[in-house]
Amino acid sequence: MWWVYRALSKHQCTDCELLNTSLAGYLGSLLAYKQFREKWSELLSRYPNHDEEMPIDDAPYVAECEVIHKQLLKRLQAADPSGFKDAFWEKRAWNESILMGS
Repeated sequence: MWWVYRALSKHQCTDCELLNTSLAGYLGSLLAYKQFREKWSELLSRYPNHDEEMPIDDAPYVAECEVIHKQLLKRLQAADPSGFKDAFWEKRAWNESILMGS
């Protein structure tokens, strides 16, 4: 599964990025990401007054974020072991870690 960018690169070529090495891996990655988002939303619901611009500075929150993020990485790697390292889903997972503030 590949993501193909609509706009041409600066070299007037089409850029693409590997998402997964198989359809099963892609579906497994989507499921892992969905489960991660559900757990993170559940965690955020315990902090209803949080400011979305600032990460939550609370030790239990950060600890739980780390657990949720590690689970995401494990599930994504299990979904597509050969297509995970330095690819789309790993980068996406680390971006989520930044957004979580962990």
